[in-house]
Amino acid sequence: MLKVDVTGRAAVVKVSVRTARWDFIDYISLLKVDGRWRIVAKVHHREPRAEAPSRSTSASP
Repeated sequence: MLKVDVTGRAAVVKVSVRTARWDFIDYISLLKVDGRWRIVAKVHHREPRAEAPSRSTSASP
């Protein structure tokens, strides 16, 4: 979790998620209803993961 902002019974959470192919940033809006937090909206941004640099296995002379 990157950030949490709570005011009264409303909150916004910013989350970073990394998968093998993608980096996601999620923004999740929540409301506290009957004592339980409920997700009311979610938006995300997705970018492809940068390729890992290739490692050379050649031997030096």
